[in-house]
Amino acid sequence: MLGSINRHYSVLRGIYELRRNQYRKKEELEKLQEKKLKRLITHAYNNVSLYNAKFKSAGIKPDDIRGLKDLIKIPSITKKEIRNSPLKDTLSCETNLKNCNSYVTSGSTGTPLKVYQSANDYSMRVRYHYIVFECGLRLRDKVVSLRVPRRKAEKHWFQKLGFLRRHIISINQPIQNLINKLINIQPDVLQSYPSIYLLLSQHIENNAINPRISLFGGETLTEGMRKKINYVFNTESFDIFSTQEFGRIAFECEQHEGLHIVSDHHIIEFLKDGEHVSPGERGEVVVTSLHNYTMPFIRYRLGDIGVFSDDFCSCGRTYPLIEYIEGRQDDFLTLPSGQIISPRNINILEYIKGISEFQIIQERKDKFLVNIVKGRGFSNNTITDIKGIIKLGCLDEEVYIDVKVMDRIERGRTDKIKNVISKV
Repeated sequence: MLGSINRHYSVLRGIYELRRNQYRKKEELEKLQEKKLKRLITHAYNNVSLYNAKFKSAGIKPDDIRGLKDLIKIPSITKKEIRNSPLKDTLSCETNLKNCNSYVTSGSTGTPLKVYQSANDYSMRVRYHYIVFECGLRLRDKVVSLRVPRRKAEKHWFQKLGFLRRHIISINQPIQNLINKLINIQPDVLQSYPSIYLLLSQHIENNAINPRISLFGGETLTEGMRKKINYVFNTESFDIFSTQEFGRIAFECEQHEGLHIVSDHHIIEFLKDGEHVSPGERGEVVVTSLHNYTMPFIRYRLGDIGVFSDDFCSCGRTYPLIEYIEGRQDDFLTLPSGQIISPRNINILEYIKGISEFQIIQERKDKFLVNIVKGRGFSNNTITDIKGIIKLGCLDEEVYIDVKVMDRIERGRTDKIKNVISKV
């Protein structure tokens, strides 16, 4: 109990620092970034074989990175490069995996990756999870997450006292069941993928569910989607840019003038042909985490495309702004019964052992083709698990699932694979 209280006290202290840092002068934020960056790079060079080798191949040492402008001297790194390296080479040499938290990234590049964090790294990640306070979250709010549960949610002591009450509802059920549960709970805060909101909006009466705020992530949120969702749910929507590798990277404030980069936690670059783009230009998103020492991510290429702004938000925060991120846009699926489901119902194959890359194609209402590239640990159970997860996501309707093993899956211009394609 005492340990839990201490951990959450650390989170509260982090939230306080977060609130203070986002209003610091631009120069102060940059100095804070530089201080953290130098410490991280020295650590990675001395303790992580993968980065030590990358630095040496580029002919640089930590002392060559004197400021943010020198970051571009460091070669960028991809998910595939990390995944294909021996695990011990990607981790700090003193890492004890038994004491680490782990996450599996989504397959938006077709290549899932397991990410490890020490207790201290995880504590920093949790601090920035509560960036949603900047979107209007209140301590007594009932928060509902609509997603595919991947692990049993732990109920913390403060939730038992009525603070930050959280419910997780699986999306693998008929849409009317979801609606009935939401009407019963009447959440103050609802969070899910835009595609789930759009499906709900087609089946509920206006204002049957009235979350004060709605949080989005994991998919591109267009202005058309936002207007419809705000109208049907009588809500105010907020976009959050997050990944499994980094947690929450940027958030939208009450002014809705862009996404604020949490720049005391991350450094974000926008590149084209290896060079920084100008404000307003499209560029590939490259992220450096300033707080993950267990499994560092330095100049990590997400594969997303984004546009940044050199303007400041009228809210007064000095965090730099992202105009928008072009995330994934997979297709909706129509089942044999005629029911429409979100691609998120089945796009969770990254948790299956033995898959390196994957793509799901709906050829008919009752037929799915799953293209996969074998990974470590592949077996006959891999194919069985794939079929089981997709059938569950299709609400146990009668569908035929054909799994095809390939050498490679065709990628888009940003190294992304469109994971779910419907030809229906």
